[in-house]
Formats: sequence, structure tokens, C-alpha cells
Amino acid sequence: MSQSDSNGYDYSEEAFAGHIGMSRDIARLHRKQSLREGVDWAKKNGQIALTRPALKKLWRRLHGAPSTLDFSACRLPNGSQKDPGTPLLALPERISYARPATLRVKKLNPNPRTLIATDQTQRDWTVLVGNNANFVRGMELPAYPSPSTPGAYQLVGKLPRRRGRWT
Repeated sequence: MSQSDSNGYDYSEEAFAGHIGMSRDIARLHRKQSLREGVDWAKKNGQIALTRPALKKLWRRLHGAPSTLDFSACRLPNGSQKDPGTPLLALPERISYARPATLRVKKLNPNPRTLIATDQTQRDWTVLVGNNANFVRGMELPAYPSPSTPGAYQLVGKLPRRRGRWT
């Protein structure tokens, strides 16, 4: 068994990103912001290898509720063969960066570049917009999770041309 196997670097960052439906660039950004090299991750055979606690940290950073998601598909081919017993985390639903979420404007913030919107589950989100002047309560807007601001969404497309109307 190699040194990195004994340290628990058994999971691939690339496989983790693909498993939850996000790009490698976003995974790299979150890794650099919240994990420490040599403790949570290391380079192993030309790949980024993560520890089991690092997967938990990344998932919490993406605002997932921990419970029973099986990350066995994210294991590196030469990783440790220890069976951790129960699955690591549960995904309430697959995160998709391919299709924007539809959010409904709840209120405008004093900051003119942001607003508060709710998703289908009535959870409040901060949405980054260029200028919130033409948004009104109840408008629906497409948005992606913001890669630069965890816990926020980024507006997709152009701003509304008139107050309360897209066209």
C-alpha cells in the first residue's frame, strides 16, 4: 500500500464533480477556497485525490444536507479497499448546472446589484443581478448557482428592459 493510500486520499475530484453534475472548474474553485493541500487533498497519479472528510466539506459548501449519498463511484482505481460501511452523503436532488433554475423575486435589496428570490421549495436565495431597478416582486427569472459566491445565484441572460417586463 502506498503512502497516499494510507493517508486516505481515495476519491477523485473529477469523478466527484461529474457525480454531482458540476464542472471541474467549479470543483477546483471550491477546493482551493475550502480545502488544504496535504490534509484534505493531494496529487496522486496525475489526478486530484480527496479524503472522505474533504468530500463532506465540499458537499456542505454546496449547501447539501448530509445523510446517505454513495460516493463509491468517485473512488480512485488504486484507492484503499476499506469499506466505510454506510454511504457518505445523500443528494436530495441532482445539482444541474446545465439548466438554469427558475426563481421568483421575493424582495429587492438595498444593494442595487442583488435581490432575494425563492425557489420551488420556498427557500430564499440571494441572486446577483447587474441592476435590480426593473425587477418587481413575483417576477420569474432564470439563474445558475454562482461559482464565485457560494449560496447565491447568478442571473442568466439580459436584465428586464422595462419595470416588471422582460420585453
